[in-house]
Amino acid sequence: MGSSGLPKIFVDSEAELPSASKWNDNFDFLNFTPGSLIRNGDFEQGFTGGVPDRWTLVGAGAASASDVDSKRAAAAVKITFGTADSYLKQATVETKFFKGRKVKAWVWIKASAPNQARIKIADGVATTASAYHTGGGTYELLA
Repeated sequence: MGSSGLPKIFVDSEAELPSASKWNDNFDFLNFTPGSLIRNGDFEQGFTGGVPDRWTLVGAGAASASDVDSKRAAAAVKITFGTADSYLKQATVETKFFKGRKVKAWVWIKASAPNQARIKIADGVATTASAYHTGGGTYELLA
């Protein structure tokens, strides 16, 4: 700490107030978000009909809750292929604050077939997708 009581990473010298550029170099909004922007991202708030609460199952597949094979939390969701692709989606909180900013997302995915599972973010203008899971039957962190 500097003599002003502020961490040194925020000031250019002991006599200066915190600098916005120093703040932006060291932190982004997501470092200070109390919890995730994704609601029930760990699926521990419950399930309704096999689908995690606050999520929507899209497509002709099925979803089921699992407390047996989760990576980090006490719950997981299994999505199975039906007659077409299936996925979970969620409309997030108000996003105006994030316009023009970088948003980071990641997910642990377990898949036994290659090129079947990935994470996507759509903002209404464009969609960004991660690489596909390799299908090795183990959890992979996709971002």
